[in-house]
Amino acid sequence: PPAGPQAMAAPQPPTHLAPPAAMLPRAPAGFVGRRDELARLSATVRAAGRPPLAVVTGPAGVGKTSLAVHWAYAHTGDFPDGILYADLHAGEPDGTGPRPAGVLHEFLQALGVPEDRLPKEARAAENLYRSLLAGRRALVLLDNARESAQVRPLLPGTDGCTVLVTSRNRLDGLVASDCARLLELARLTPADGVRVLRTVVGDARVAAEPAAAEELAALCDGLP
Repeated sequence: PPAGPQAMAAPQPPTHLAPPAAMLPRAPAGFVGRRDELARLSATVRAAGRPPLAVVTGPAGVGKTSLAVHWAYAHTGDFPDGILYADLHAGEPDGTGPRPAGVLHEFLQALGVPEDRLPKEARAAENLYRSLLAGRRALVLLDNARESAQVRPLLPGTDGCTVLVTSRNRLDGLVASDCARLLELARLTPADGVRVLRTVVGDARVAAEPAAAEELAALCDGLP
């Protein structure tokens, strides 16, 4: 018989689906070199556990963020369901930075959750976040992490997602408990240091004063 007036209405599909998140910062200008490191990062991601989790580590100023963002732009086609990005600000003088709960809210909004439906409890937000990413192929880039505890609440639960973390610290906790793979980023070679300088002052000036350019690059101690 036809349903009466008290029958429960069937759930309606959403009228709007959020487009894939595209939260990467601006592509790094003047990025040069690092071909071996980019290839190693791709290999590191492929060799990581499920879901893939890679940590780029190295001293301050060595170019971890630039490498990670450059790699992400080069691989956007691998992540048709979007790229989520958050700067965790580990280098702040007072050690503060956004809490995982705040980052989760930003990510949930980027995934299409309206403000009035954002969970107020951290565990509920984590569960919703992982549910929304289930079965998707997305990249989560967590920049400037201070410790493993900042990262764990932001890890997807699905094999299709890749997580890339940058940190001055090795984050051995993620290696031990989450099968993360480490990529230690070294300082630039002298030749690449001069190539970076070319992007700043131009080819003509470097060609006119090659010895001075090499000295200036050396004074930067391999930091871009």
